[in-house]
Amino acid sequence: MIVDVSQELRDLINNAQAVKVLVVLSETGIPLAELKESVFFNEDANIEYLELLEGSQSYKNFTRSLWYDKKVSFLISGENGLSFQIIGKPIKILVSGPLYEKKYIGLREELGDVDLAAVCITEIEEIIDNSFNKKFEEQEKLKPIFKHLDRLAK
Repeated sequence: MIVDVSQELRDLINNAQAVKVLVVLSETGIPLAELKESVFFNEDANIEYLELLEGSQSYKNFTRSLWYDKKVSFLISGENGLSFQIIGKPIKILVSGPLYEKKYIGLREELGDVDLAAVCITEIEEIIDNSFNKKFEEQEKLKPIFKHLDRLAK
């Protein structure tokens, strides 16, 4: 499925200062959220995240999501209340090959003596704009009953 990704979101996710959180379900269905600094859009408009720890719980859960066709979610948040939730389907985990090697070399150049467990790729299925201004504007328009009385009195 091809989802239109705005330039605003592309810029945000590729911004090193943005907060990026991966949410995956455990084997028992409990959500696990972890900060993941190495989350990017790739040239195919999929999300790519670099997993640095072979034994991380998020990597195990992401792998399970791939095997059992489960969804994962990314929360991307930046300055001025800009925030998006991206829901997708894991489609690939690379542990070797040209792309893996390129990412591994780049990662070591950037971070030093670290490992790369995998390049995890997610196909985007839905993008939700959770930015405060957007949500507030929607609420004001669609749910005027939610307005507090002190604001109505003005």
